[in-house]
Amino acid sequence: MKRLGLLIMTLLLAGCTPWIEQEKEVPPSLFDYEGSYVGSPMSTKNILALLPDYGLKWKNMRLETDKEPYGIHLYYEKAEPAIAREAARTYSLYLLRLITNADIVTLHSDTTQYRYTREQWENWLGLPLEKYTTEEQLEQAMQMKLEEDPDREGLAESS
Repeated sequence: MKRLGLLIMTLLLAGCTPWIEQEKEVPPSLFDYEGSYVGSPMSTKNILALLPDYGLKWKNMRLETDKEPYGIHLYYEKAEPAIAREAARTYSLYLLRLITNADIVTLHSDTTQYRYTREQWENWLGLPLEKYTTEEQLEQAMQMKLEEDPDREGLAESS
């Protein structure tokens, strides 16, 4: 009987202890990777994982780190050219903004490639990419620029 009473008391006390809410893990955001370097493939993959996938099927990646300008090559299975171009624009903008020493991003899809440089983006947006300190600022600048140049004629991919 004493054991039963002790068990009941233990359960009652356990039920009366305040609930300690555990901290919820905050998922990473794009700007958590700000200051990454081309030589860090995990940072590049983590950035890409946070961007829209556009339905592209990933093949691999090659990083050019031997000499400047440093570059990132992204390889995907064959994709609709318009979709691959839009993915290349989005990926290049964010990779060039977040990866400090990246100068060129090239997306390869089957026999097509889309290449964008830091200089192209800065000329098109009108400011150095580092001036955009949040994802919201970068998206807002893109929206404003797209209103002026909806076809992005001033941002033609280079070869």
